[in-house]
Amino acid sequence: MPIIPGIKVIKTANQLNSLPRLFHIDLPHELVSELVAKPEHAATIGKEWAKSQVQDLIARGAPCVHFFLMNDVSSVLEIIKDFN
Repeated sequence: MPIIPGIKVIKTANQLNSLPRLFHIDLPHELVSELVAKPEHAATIGKEWAKSQVQDLIARGAPCVHFFLMNDVSSVLEIIKDFN
């Protein structure tokens, strides 16, 4: 049974608190530092991190990636357009 990694694109700095609670995850310290330093750029930072994660996962053999949309289709569309 393949394991399919899931990605949630961070859109706001407030998600630093909500995402770990909702998904039972730890966010990378580097990502947290970037978001704390530049909360006004959270959407751009989130897309860059998500895109990098997807590239790395696919390069390492992940069969695909699941995106947790949660009413944020536009960010995901921007990311997957780069893979076509």
